[in-house]
Amino acid sequence: MKVNLLTAAPYAVKMLLLNQLKSSINLYKNKLNLDKTIVNYNFESNIENIPLQRIHNDEKVIYGSAIALKLASQYKLAPVEIATQLATYLETTTDYNSNAKILDFFIEVSNSGWIYFNLTNSSIAVWLQHQLEISETLFHHFKIPEAKNIELKRSFSFFQIQYTHARCCSLLRLGDQEGLIQISRENHQCKFYIVEPKPIPWLNSGFIAKVFGNPTPTLPVSRGMEFCSSLHLIEQLLDLLDELSTANLIPPQKATSRLLKLTISLSEAMLNFDRTCRILGQVKTHPQLAQARLGLVAVTQSLLELMLRDRFGISAPEEL
Repeated sequence: MKVNLLTAAPYAVKMLLLNQLKSSINLYKNKLNLDKTIVNYNFESNIENIPLQRIHNDEKVIYGSAIALKLASQYKLAPVEIATQLATYLETTTDYNSNAKILDFFIEVSNSGWIYFNLTNSSIAVWLQHQLEISETLFHHFKIPEAKNIELKRSFSFFQIQYTHARCCSLLRLGDQEGLIQISRENHQCKFYIVEPKPIPWLNSGFIAKVFGNPTPTLPVSRGMEFCSSLHLIEQLLDLLDELSTANLIPPQKATSRLLKLTISLSEAMLNFDRTCRILGQVKTHPQLAQARLGLVAVTQSLLELMLRDRFGISAPEEL
């Protein structure tokens, strides 16, 4: 089944899904309480109690939840029965309006009772574009306190993150100079805001299709290293934003350690993307593809800047 989910600003896919699962569990609880043969079940539907993870896949963005197995083990019900019912509620309880940006998922229930959320290509484009358009202040929605550990700040890892951030800035400036994009700093003190093209041609360029599906016939056909690196970079963006959205649910020191690890992974993924994907030069024969890649660089730059400045309390240099 296909489900449209209302996005927030900014939003992380994991938190969005957790909130939907929470609502579905509460509805299922009400159903059981109305059944005279099943009463007094105390479902734990707090977000921190709901298992959800991104599933590694070479061609799709998939999240999976084993919540039905957890509930089945506690209440002696068949996991697939619970999962099927929860999936039905996920389809019928979504609240959105015509002006909202929408994430589309295809929901699948396995025979073992796992619930899988398959993100569509169009939703990946919506998600990426949304990260470009949100203002700098909206990132503070995550409420991430500055790291206080001085030894942590001296870590060599931070130089790599700073270098990667500076490299992103350089690529965006080059893209602007070459006329591929137009960037603005007005009202975005630390964020390179792409004014043109708007929206980024994520789908028209074939970029999303190349990474997650069949390449567009009019563009170079390849599923080699450059598209693997694009996929990996998008995955790291998803994972870091997901971790940010749930960081307040775990002890601060543990949250900082996990966020640093994911920020390093994002930095490494960006450097690999830079090595394997041509943005300028020959790729200019396909300007929309270059624009899509620059859009991905811009999303990465804004997130790295957020982590360096607001989480770790160090500078995010634009040049090194």
